[in-house]
Amino acid sequence: PFRGTVALSRAAEGDGAMHAAITFPKERSVAIFAHTGRGGDSWLPAGEVRTRAVATSSSFAAGGKDLLLTSADGAVARLHLPTGEVAPAAATLAHQSHATCPYANGIARLATGPQGPALFLA
Repeated sequence: PFRGTVALSRAAEGDGAMHAAITFPKERSVAIFAHTGRGGDSWLPAGEVRTRAVATSSSFAAGGKDLLLTSADGAVARLHLPTGEVAPAAATLAHQSHATCPYANGIARLATGPQGPALFLA
């Protein structure tokens, strides 16, 4: 069975175009695929990016131009798809991180700590 992560995004322009980001367990890379959104078209490879750490979760920011990649230590990197630039978006956490998503002008992270589940805003 597949044990990686998948994030999907539709283009903001409303033309139906989509992107998919796929990570694989224990690999420090992300494969990006694109689809036109038209029936009968296929998903095509759009690129691959190496990351500083293995991503445990991924999500697209609004508009689908930025991909948030979260590592097990809770650090978040922002991959800007048009340029391929990877930049830090949030520091590590002292908790096990499970999911990340864009929130207002920042990032929301779901993690588990000694007291149970917790939500962190950055």
